[in-house]
Amino acid sequence: MQGMGTTFERHDGTSYAPVAAILEIGEIALSRDTSDTTTFDSAGGYRQYEASALRDAGEVQLTLVWDSADTEHDALRDDFGSDTPRDYRITWPDGSAFTCAGYVTAFGVATQLEDRVTCTVTVRWTGAPTWS
Repeated sequence: MQGMGTTFERHDGTSYAPVAAILEIGEIALSRDTSDTTTFDSAGGYRQYEASALRDAGEVQLTLVWDSADTEHDALRDDFGSDTPRDYRITWPDGSAFTCAGYVTAFGVATQLEDRVTCTVTVRWTGAPTWS
């Protein structure tokens, strides 16, 4: 599957609205904690681990072509100032989706002399994501 046609959407309290002009949606990398259970008599000379109950949905970084007049771009900047999590959704061209609540934890605008102005937004996921 090609990435073209993938959408990143922000829930405004009523419905999802797509964020325009995205150049890249970074990796979704789930992780979980483990506990080292290695003992002096562990077999084979390798450390042993067991999974703990804590999982982490991580974060995702977006790079977009900055448009200060775009309402969804402004909304992402406003989300940075909010202490309330917001629902976001990534939908791939095959219809599968990743949905999770999150906080905008970073928002930056980069200006190049001979290239477009871009914006980088980091969303830190909170709680369990939904895959559909």
